[in-house]
Amino acid sequence: MSLPDTRDVVKRLSHAHYVANSLLCAVLPALLLLALHSSPTVTTALVAALALLALSVGLRKSSDNIESLHESVTFQLRLFNLFGLFFLRNEIGITKGWVLAYFAAWMVCSFLFPQPSYLGPHKLKVLTPESFDTHILLLSPAKYVHLDEPKIVELPDEPSDQSAPLASSPPDPTQFHLVLFYADYDKKSRDLELTLARLSNELATSQLDFCVLDSAKAPTTFYDLGISTSPMAFDIPQLRLYRGGKVVQQYPLSEGEARRKMRRERSTKLEEDLGVKAGTIESDDGSEDEGAESDAESEDEREVQRIRDMSRFKWDRKRTFRLRERAGLLPQNS
Repeated sequence: MSLPDTRDVVKRLSHAHYVANSLLCAVLPALLLLALHSSPTVTTALVAALALLALSVGLRKSSDNIESLHESVTFQLRLFNLFGLFFLRNEIGITKGWVLAYFAAWMVCSFLFPQPSYLGPHKLKVLTPESFDTHILLLSPAKYVHLDEPKIVELPDEPSDQSAPLASSPPDPTQFHLVLFYADYDKKSRDLELTLARLSNELATSQLDFCVLDSAKAPTTFYDLGISTSPMAFDIPQLRLYRGGKVVQQYPLSEGEARRKMRRERSTKLEEDLGVKAGTIESDDGSEDEGAESDAESEDEREVQRIRDMSRFKWDRKRTFRLRERAGLLPQNS
């Protein structure tokens, strides 16, 4: 079991959000240590806390961020403190009011100190609707007509030889852009933002850059792209890899990609059942509205939805998009 990347860990975890959550985890152990007459309780509580901490660390994936690991561990330990204060209040010598005060302090810290963005060095670009259109989709910037009152301007006797500098260099159509569409209220969105920020410091090159677009700042863009911001739609977070203004790949899978994957899986299964060479049976790449029977179409729709749902969880954040290859770096030997 390997721990997440711990570079710049002090800077990344020095925010008031992480400090407050850590302090809330120490309330019950501190009170138990002060209650000298309850040594068996102290031993039991400390053993349970260590077991809970070890279990939490063991269940985390090696690719997670240290911030996500801290959130998972401290959340479980805060629950341990809350229930421990309630059930051990007689041994500690406190009332239910102290338990409610602890819960209130937990809620206040959550509202006053929300989880921040990645605090370490990164090259993650925050997009606006205008920069997304021009930098990612390669659309011409919108021109607005300003109807001002006419003014008399004196022209110089000789024209100036100096031309006005360009506002910005034109976007490169061959560059890859990995864009995260996220919402600040979604925990998975925050985790992915932390991951992309950390990876951007390692993999961002002239051939690949990392960008984020917030749903609260670009609701019209999300609507135009067909990405629902409703928590019940499960469209957020979403990662899309762009090149030349077009989507090269995305996760979770789009409906078309899910259909192609379904056909490949069925062709592979049929080849295995018939014992023929792989690739002999080609899948039908007809239009989406083709189908023999309505029952078969309904089954296909359910299978497509299942594949799309599973793609939200089963994918590797580095290898799925081949980031090292897109960035022009040598692939890692696994």
